Formats: sequence, C-alpha cells, structure tokens
Amino acid sequence: MNEKDFKIAVPIFEGRIAPRLDTAWKMLLVCVEDGKIKDEEEVRVVGLHPLKMSLWLKQEGVSVVICSGVDGICSRSLVEDGIMIFPRIAGCAREAVRSYLDGSLASMAVPTRPFGRGCKGGRFRGGRGGTDLM
Repeated sequence: MNEKDFKIAVPIFEGRIAPRLDTAWKMLLVCVEDGKIKDEEEVRVVGLHPLKMSLWLKQEGVSVVICSGVDGICSRSLVEDGIMIFPRIAGCAREAVRSYLDGSLASMAVPTRPFGRGCKGGRFRGGRGGTDLM
C-alpha cells in the first residue's frame, strides 16, 4: 500500500455530512487507491459508544475523517491514533470526499467568527455597538 492508498470516513445522514461524528448512525467508508475512489460502502454504527469511535475507525483502516462537528475527546483520540480529521465541513458527503481528493475541501468549510469580535447584538453590549472586548 502506498501513500495514495487510504480510507476516508464520513459520518452521514441522508447523504449529507451528519452534524456530529461521535453520535452518527451511519458512516460512509471510501477506499482510495492511487488517488482515485476505488470502492465505497455505508456502514451502520448505531450503538457504537462515542468513546469507541476512534478505535473502530482505526480497526477499519481509516486514515482520514471528514466531519462537521466532533467531541473534543473523540477528536483527541483520532489524532492520537494517527487519523487526520477535517472538522467543520458541511454538505454532500460524497462531494466532500471528491473535494478532499482534488484539494478543494476548504471550500466546503463552515465559516466561523472569532469569539468576541464584531458580533452585533451579542451577550456583551458595548458603547460601540459590538462585542469587541479588546
């Protein structure tokens, strides 16, 4: 197996990336050979305890996880097991896999705002109309 042969896992719900990796009911497993999709399957993971997710993914031979949200403990376990994780990705699961392979996965990332900067109507209301605390 060379560096272009690996397996990608994506938690799915109705064909889209599920909101959480650690509570997903189904996983899309995609085998990549020589940089191209060779095979894929949907696997039910109902009943798999969130703390066992990393172990299960490692046993399945997964080296890349694309997800939306993930618990901090699960995320650390994945990293410790040598599995690369790409969180905050939304949209069609199969499109995300193709985007990862062609290098454009960042285009599917959910935009985030830095904490405490420029949020109007937030919890802290300052005299300048925002939450800029610095």
